[in-house]
Amino acid sequence: MSVDFQQKCKDERFGREGEDEVLKILQNKYGNVKKYMSKYCEMDYYITNEKGDVIHEFEVKTRRVNHDKYPSLVFGFNKYERSVNALECGIKSTFLWNCRDGLFFWDLHDPIQQSDEFYFGTIRNVKRNDPEDSKAVHVYSQYLLPLT
Repeated sequence: MSVDFQQKCKDERFGREGEDEVLKILQNKYGNVKKYMSKYCEMDYYITNEKGDVIHEFEVKTRRVNHDKYPSLVFGFNKYERSVNALECGIKSTFLWNCRDGLFFWDLHDPIQQSDEFYFGTIRNVKRNDPEDSKAVHVYSQYLLPLT
C-alpha cells in the first residue's frame, strides 16, 4: 500500500487553515505571537522577550473531531523532545488542539510531575495509508483545558 498523497495534501491544507485561525486567537490572548517561517520547524508559533529571546512556543494540531472523542490526543515525539530541551532553557511549551468543539491546550511544564497526564506510544495515519508507525505523545483528554 502506498501513501495517499492527495489525502495528505488535503490534511496539510486543513491543518494550515486551522493554524491561521489559531494564530489570531493566540495574538488576542498573548499579544505578540509570531509564526516560525520554516515549514520544517518543529513548533508553529513563539513569543519573545524584550531582548528577542524565545520564551514560549506553541504547537497546533487541527482535528476533525471533538476533543474528547478519543481517550487522548497526540503530537509527535520529536516535539516533546524539543519541548523538554526548551524547558531546560526556560522556554515554555504549549500544545493546542483546534477541535470541532473548541480550542484546547496542554502546557508541558514538568515531564516527571505530569507523567500521569500523558504516555508514549505510536500513531499511524490509516486514512493516508501511511506505511510506518511514528513515535508520539498521547495526552489524556481529561487534562486538556479550553482556551476558547
